[in-house]
Amino acid sequence: MKIAPFSLFLVLLICIQTIQANEDAILEMLNGGKKECTHPPGLCGENFAPISKLSQNFTSSGCAAVGSNMINNEDDVAPTDRYLETCCDVWSACYQVCGSSKLFCDEKLSECMKEACVQRAPLVESEDCLHNVKTKGLRLQLSGCNPWYQTQKESCVCVEEASLAKERAGILFQLYKDFTSLDDTTIDTKVANFMSKITTAKQYGALLTKFVENYPEAITKVEQVSASKERNNIQIKDALGGDEL
Repeated sequence: MKIAPFSLFLVLLICIQTIQANEDAILEMLNGGKKECTHPPGLCGENFAPISKLSQNFTSSGCAAVGSNMINNEDDVAPTDRYLETCCDVWSACYQVCGSSKLFCDEKLSECMKEACVQRAPLVESEDCLHNVKTKGLRLQLSGCNPWYQTQKESCVCVEEASLAKERAGILFQLYKDFTSLDDTTIDTKVANFMSKITTAKQYGALLTKFVENYPEAITKVEQVSASKERNNIQIKDALGGDEL
C-alpha cells in the first residue's frame, strides 16, 4: 500500500511537533535522569510569592488525566485503572497545590499505583496492572512540565512574602474546617504545630497533598472530555449552526 506524499508529510509534521513539544522530557529520558520542573519566571512580582487559593477546590478526572496531553491517550482507559483511581485522584490534587513539586507528585503516584496493584488487584490481573503503571509512568515522563505549569498557574495567587506564613496557616485551617469534624481549638493547635515545621513551598505542598490523601472527600470527581467526545461535540455544534446543546 502506497502512502500519498501529502499524508506522509502530515505524519512527519505531527511527529516533529510532538518531539518539539516534549523535547526536554525526551532528552531527560535519554540521559537517564529526572529533571525537576520549576515555576516559570514572572509568576509573581518582586517581594511576592505564589500560594494556593484560600477556597481551593481540588478536582480529579481520574487516571485518564495521567499523561493526557500525549497523542491517542485521552481515550485510552485501561481495565485495571479501577484499582488506581485513588492514587490518580491524589496525584491530580497534588498538581493543584500551589508550590508543589512535580517530581514529588509523580513519584508519589508511581509508588501508590504499584502498591495498589499488589494490594487491590486480583492475582490474575496483577501483571496487567503493573504493566499499566509502567505505561502511565512513561507517558507522564514524556508529557514534560507543561501540564504541571498550566495547573500551577490556575491554582496559584500571589501574596506578599511577609504574609506568606499567615496565608499558609489560613488555608490549612480552612481545609480542616471544611473537611473534618474537629473543633476550632484543636484545628488551631494542629495548624500551629505543622506550620512550625514548614519553611519551604515544597514542604507546604507535601503537607497539603498528605491532607487530601487522608481526606479524599476534599477532591471533587469531574469528567474529562476525551478527544473523540470533543470531536463529537464540535460536529453537533456545527450541525446546530453554532448553538450549544
